[in-house]
Amino acid sequence: MSIWTRSRWLTTAKLLVVGVPSVMFAQVATFTGKVSAENGTPMFGAAIALEGVNIQVGTAQTGVYTLTVPAARVTGQTVILRARAI
Repeated sequence: MSIWTRSRWLTTAKLLVVGVPSVMFAQVATFTGKVSAENGTPMFGAAIALEGVNIQVGTAQTGVYTLTVPAARVTGQTVILRARAI
């Protein structure tokens, strides 16, 4: 076995041992929704917050938001989602 082949084999083995477990356990929580006024018009710039994990995003012009929680903060807990607009 040449040094090049051996090096490639060791790199592949390292990726399987180190890379696969981190991918298997790295689960992200994603929340998507739409905020609208009582009359149905989209609410642009409304603040969407997940209390307890300190993550906040704003809505787009269409009132749509996507909130992504990193795997490090996802522990199976219950959180409160709040939408605020002025």
